[in-house]
Amino acid sequence: MTVIKGGKPGSLSGAMGNIVVVSNGNTTYLRSMPNYSKDSWTPKQVLARKRFAIVSQFCMSHKRDVIVPIWNLLPGQACGYSRFLGANIKAFDSLGNISDFALLRFSEGTLDPLSQIKAVKQQGAVTVTWANDPNVSPTRLNDELLYMSLVGDRVIGPYPTSLTRGLQEGVFTLSDLSARAVYLFFAAPNRKAFSPDRYVVL
Repeated sequence: MTVIKGGKPGSLSGAMGNIVVVSNGNTTYLRSMPNYSKDSWTPKQVLARKRFAIVSQFCMSHKRDVIVPIWNLLPGQACGYSRFLGANIKAFDSLGNISDFALLRFSEGTLDPLSQIKAVKQQGAVTVTWANDPNVSPTRLNDELLYMSLVGDRVIGPYPTSLTRGLQEGVFTLSDLSARAVYLFFAAPNRKAFSPDRYVVL
């Protein structure tokens, strides 16, 4: 390790070839680039990398239909992909399996979510009811109810229901009759705002 003296603090940082420049306080160091290999990973690191790879694959499978149109609209500097990954990684166990499908999240936003939900599945159709806040804005009564379907161990969607918030009840036909749960959420008519989703077992 080499120490650079007399230089402007923080004037150098980053990597140059196999040399890493690190600033700590008023001192700048030159270090050799660490040489990592799979053989140097601990069993715990191997599991963590495998889990992260599986979660990343899960996120990529929902990038076009969920992350781009919904999560990329969230305010703040973080990208939609990072937010989606952060919201869903806790649903995966240490081996990369989904341990609790209720922990998965597919919609997030500023609109009010569904409350007091009741859903019953009969012959491929779902009868659903919910309650609205008495002070809900009249504009929000036109928000459309969307859903994601949990089919086996896959989540597919989103799909429209043609139901609006103001109805507080309705029936919609499942895209896949074998769905065992749905994630319900509202979308603004212009699709520029969404609500957090709610997991409902059918």
